[in-house]
Amino acid sequence: MKSIVVLFLTLLCTLNVFPVSISFGSEQENTQTITKVELEEFDLEEMIKAEDIEDLKLTIYALSGNLLYRIPPKAEQVKIGCDAKVEVTGEELAKNIELFYKIKSSSLTPRNTESAMYCQLVYVLESEKNGVLFEADFWYFNEERTVQVNGVEVDEEQFLYDILLAYSNEVILGWWEPLLHVNYQSEQID
Repeated sequence: MKSIVVLFLTLLCTLNVFPVSISFGSEQENTQTITKVELEEFDLEEMIKAEDIEDLKLTIYALSGNLLYRIPPKAEQVKIGCDAKVEVTGEELAKNIELFYKIKSSSLTPRNTESAMYCQLVYVLESEKNGVLFEADFWYFNEERTVQVNGVEVDEEQFLYDILLAYSNEVILGWWEPLLHVNYQSEQID
């Protein structure tokens, strides 16, 4: 009977049904130090102006949002298994390039949190010469959402969403447009 209980508990822990912490030896207080997260200094306007517009590419990756995953997808998984992808280059990218000029480390406020949400949207601005210049990942779960810039979670800013609104195709906008606004409020059903 005891082995069945142990097997059952092991199965539940494996399936992440509830968190379990097992420790052996002396019980010491486990304190966690929260350090202020720093966003590496950058100015996207300067970076873009140092590039030839023909060498720049914006890629938007999106999941449809219709599926829930056992393990929440991270940005790299969204890039590999996206349901929709848009690539923007040259003249098309130049039309709204000024939207990127608002993005600088000084205009973003890092958060000291780590969210376990579902990454649903990613956009990457890269150059042929210098590789990735900027990446923004948009995470959603139920009514909560967060944004990561270059791997650091930051407070939401509308200018991050404006790029998605300007360059996304109809499919992505059909899935996500209502959520692409900082002041988004879900409709409450009474």
